[in-house]
Amino acid sequence: MKTISEFLSPMKWSELMSIVIWRRNLINKRYIRSSKLLDDFKSEVLSSDIDNALPIVYTLLFSIENQKLISLEVDKLLEKLRTTVSSSDPLFTDLAVLQSVTATALWKYEIDISSNLEDFAREFDRVDDNIVRLHLMEKYRN
Repeated sequence: MKTISEFLSPMKWSELMSIVIWRRNLINKRYIRSSKLLDDFKSEVLSSDIDNALPIVYTLLFSIENQKLISLEVDKLLEKLRTTVSSSDPLFTDLAVLQSVTATALWKYEIDISSNLEDFAREFDRVDDNIVRLHLMEKYRN
């Protein structure tokens, strides 16, 4: 039987993100991608064991290589924000999920992350608030 680390180490950032979202019981089709590694992990690891695995998941998720990929994803979302016309756009769900995961890595697990990801975590901290959404839409249009 594989250890949790043995399951996690070959996973891509999107699969690691899917574990985090799966654990939080969020359904976000943008990040939930089916893969053999992810399916094996879900079938072998008990939900109670995932709590013990989360520090490892976050450490792998925010490795130097993965931070670059996450930053690219943030940039894509911010580019879409420039053309968003409604504060109820599903884009804000994606931003909220990514901000929450980044903030958890930064503050709960105290993982060193790049300054641009830290700035993102701070700036989008209240992206669930409609007033903040309107402010962010205005800011990124200009």
